[in-house]
Amino acid sequence: MATLLFLSCLTEIIVLILMSLGMHYYAIYLIFCIFEYGLITLLLAWDIQEGWKQKMMFWSVGVFAIACLIFSLMKNNWEDPPSEIYVIEGFLTIVWCLFALWAMEVDKNKTVYQHSTFWFIVAFFIYCLGTITFNGINNYLPSTPERRVLFSAVNAGVNLVSYSIMLNGFFYCKWEQCI
Repeated sequence: MATLLFLSCLTEIIVLILMSLGMHYYAIYLIFCIFEYGLITLLLAWDIQEGWKQKMMFWSVGVFAIACLIFSLMKNNWEDPPSEIYVIEGFLTIVWCLFALWAMEVDKNKTVYQHSTFWFIVAFFIYCLGTITFNGINNYLPSTPERRVLFSAVNAGVNLVSYSIMLNGFFYCKWEQCI
């Protein structure tokens, strides 16, 4: 989880630098998307006991990475936002969140809300649900400053909500287990 948060911050810093230099930065988001999907999928697969679900999740990481690269080379040429790729990532992550939520084992000493895994699942679920619709139509909207502001506002808002929910997850887990 800490690795994902570190990569998120690093990605945003690199994007800000590239933006200030007037350079294209969407390739950075594409690369981050691949790593983000892989890390989230591995985190969610950790507690799933059914082998076929775990295998499907693990295989999806490689397939997703290859599909992203092919799609970006053929359609976006690294210069457009990878919105369609984020929609695919969001859809798959929502499915994996449901798998992980269903597989959660709750003991009698703690409620489901006292499990860090629950809060991480909810955070990923809400993030993907919150951005999937907008990302689905983003590339088809006219390219205007207002669209960029709206895109940033939607993503920033959903990020803040999901990071706030993740804080609950960190609160309920031991430091050694979350890193």
